[in-house]
Amino acid sequence: MNTYQFTDRNWLVGGLSSAGGPGMSAPNLLRMGWIPTANQRNFELDGGEQTFTLRALSHPQVGEPLVVFLDIGFTPGDGVYTVEYRQGDGWDAGIVNPSPLGPQPPVVARSQGGAVLVHQYGGAPVATLIETVNSGASEPGNTVVLTSPVGPVYHVTVKSIDTRNATATVSIGPGRG
Repeated sequence: MNTYQFTDRNWLVGGLSSAGGPGMSAPNLLRMGWIPTANQRNFELDGGEQTFTLRALSHPQVGEPLVVFLDIGFTPGDGVYTVEYRQGDGWDAGIVNPSPLGPQPPVVARSQGGAVLVHQYGGAPVATLIETVNSGASEPGNTVVLTSPVGPVYHVTVKSIDTRNATATVSIGPGRG
């Protein structure tokens, strides 16, 4: 499946460790109904630059955002994006301790202990990862530029990643950032 897996010693296959993870992406968790609305935030199109502090999907807290929606489309489901933070622990341990059975994650994700991901949400498949120079993994200082189907351009900029508190701070706004 070409995912960032870790060596899982809890599930043996033929007496040997197997590969586990990663955890499901925010779009897939949303589709299953597993992210409460209290843990979701929306970028307000008429609000200018907005800053969000996201919890790592592996470290949820009641009422704190796990995902931000950015709806820059003309019709519902057209131009909807999700922003999430993945930290290299739990089911996402492969980000920092990859299994030799899978691909190696980007160096930036390993060195930062996690990464911010942006997905285009909706349709089939449920979501498409927005590729960056680091295979979709954004670290502090990186900006992802998104073009609306109706013309305007928006950006998602990673301001900081704090693995101790399991948070990432992002800025979302109009323009290229």
